[in-house]
Amino acid sequence: MTRQTSKTPITPQENTQRGHKRQPENAFDKKRPPKEKRTQILPIILKNKERWTTLSSELKRLNLNFVKAKNLNGGISFQPETAEDYRKTVHLLDEEKVESYTYQLTIEKPPRVVICGILAEINTTDIKNDLEEKGFQINSIITITI
Repeated sequence: MTRQTSKTPITPQENTQRGHKRQPENAFDKKRPPKEKRTQILPIILKNKERWTTLSSELKRLNLNFVKAKNLNGGISFQPETAEDYRKTVHLLDEEKVESYTYQLTIEKPPRVVICGILAEINTTDIKNDLEEKGFQINSIITITI
């Protein structure tokens, strides 16, 4: 026995009468707000575990917040909440001469740029001078020929 179905489209009113949720007419046309760009804050690894209690109380006193702390074999890893907290914490560790391991923040790293399609006959010093005139800081130029 086969089930007979009607070929007529179902109206939104009939759809809600059957217990289905009604979608707004332009639900798929709405644009989502752009995602907020977050900078990744890398952890700081404190090598001497005995210094953690005094360091954590000093961080709290200076209102330097950290999100999480984890006990490791080689020390204690903790992650500051913001990039500013990260910088101030690293500065404090340097002042106190605390043995630690830190990373360079991604927002502090200089961008690396590849420019394609430049003729091999053009001198790299000319390219460097033109870019510096436009306000770019050049660390190095490498010519790659394929």
